[in-house]
Amino acid sequence: MSNPEYKEKEFLIYLYDTYTKEHPEDLSELGNYSFGLIRSTTKPDGDLFRRFPELKTTSQAIRWCDKTENLGYTEYPYSQPNSDSDNSKHKLSITLTKIGYDKAFEYKFPIRHFLKENWKWLIPVTLSTSITIIEIIICT
Repeated sequence: MSNPEYKEKEFLIYLYDTYTKEHPEDLSELGNYSFGLIRSTTKPDGDLFRRFPELKTTSQAIRWCDKTENLGYTEYPYSQPNSDSDNSKHKLSITLTKIGYDKAFEYKFPIRHFLKENWKWLIPVTLSTSITIIEIIICT
């Protein structure tokens, strides 16, 4: 079975939308909110496999999650300390990181992200442009 094309933007927006549906504008639960990687019949809107029908198996979903984890956008929860698995990763769910949340916000709201990141530069540019326009109007 071939692996479906990884869709970073869509995948991160899905995670962002799912998280913010329950925790709008609140990052305090980010590390505690997990996204299951097993097909769900109880959460039809929050099910990864319904959103991405090209993912046919859990192992395909894990490949996508591995890519986002390598980029720092998600994390797999770790097992309990001092367990027999020696803190090995459990790949049954993932959590969205602050970096992933910010990247998803950038993908979903590019203009808001730009304004949020560059507001300090917009004030002097806006003032100087306004002054220039006023001078042009007065001088003509």
